[in-house]
Amino acid sequence: MEEQKQTKQPVDEHPQQLSSKAQDGKTHARWIQWLRSLRPLWLGLSRTMRRVLTVVAAVVALFVLFLLFKPTLPNLNPFKHHEVEIDDTEMLLVEIREIKELTTAGFFDEMVMHYTKEGTRLLTSAPDEIVIVVKGKVRAGFDLSGIDSTRVRCHGDSVWVVLPEPEVFDVLVNPSDIRIFAQDGKWSHQQVTKIEKEASKRLRQRAIDSGILDKASHAGVSHISEMLHSLGYTEVYISVQKSVPVVPTETKTGTVMSK
Repeated sequence: MEEQKQTKQPVDEHPQQLSSKAQDGKTHARWIQWLRSLRPLWLGLSRTMRRVLTVVAAVVALFVLFLLFKPTLPNLNPFKHHEVEIDDTEMLLVEIREIKELTTAGFFDEMVMHYTKEGTRLLTSAPDEIVIVVKGKVRAGFDLSGIDSTRVRCHGDSVWVVLPEPEVFDVLVNPSDIRIFAQDGKWSHQQVTKIEKEASKRLRQRAIDSGILDKASHAGVSHISEMLHSLGYTEVYISVQKSVPVVPTETKTGTVMSK
C-alpha cells in the first residue's frame, strides 16, 4: 500500500524551470500592457500619420529581415547567370586587323636612269640619249588585315602574336621627283614612262638589298609589343613567321619574348 501511495504522488518540476516559465509570463504581460498603453496615442493620430508610420514600420521590418537572411538568399541579379563572355582573342584580333597596313620602315633613294637607242637625228649617226633622275620612297611593313586566330592567342595577362613576314608595300614617286637631266633625240611619252617604271623596280630592289625588310621586322615587333602593353597585357610574346604556326595556349615556348 505504501508503494502505491508513493507512485500516485505527483513529481515536482525543477525549480529553475518554474522560475523560467514565470519570468516568460511576466515579460509577455509587460509587452501586452505596453502595447495597450500605446493604443490611445495611436488613435489620437490623424489617419494620414497612421498610414505613414505603418509604411515606415513595414520598410524597417523588411530591411531587418533582409539583413538577417541575406547570406541564405539566392542571387537575385537576373543578369548574373547570363553575362556575355567576350573572347579576348577575338577582341584583340579586331584591334590588330583595324591597323591593316602597318608601315614600320621607309627607304629614300635616288636613281639615275641612262638610256640610249638608235639615233633618229639628221646629219649625225650618234644614238639618241636620255638621262632621267628619279627620287622615290619605299614603304615596308606588315599586312595585318588577314591575321586570324592561328596567329593570336590570349591567356590571362599573357598574349602570343605571330606576325607574318614583312613585305614591301609600294614605291612612292611623285611627278615632281622625276627630272629629265639630259635628252638627245626623240623620246616618246611611252618610252619615258617605261623608264620611270623601271626606276621604281630598281628602287624597290635596292631597298630590299639595303635591309629594309629586317628593319621593318624589328620595328614591327617593337610597335606591336608597345601596343599590347598599352592594352594591359604584362607578358607579350611576339615572333615573325611566314607559315601559319600553332600558337600556344598556356606554354611560353616557340616565340620570341618581348616585354
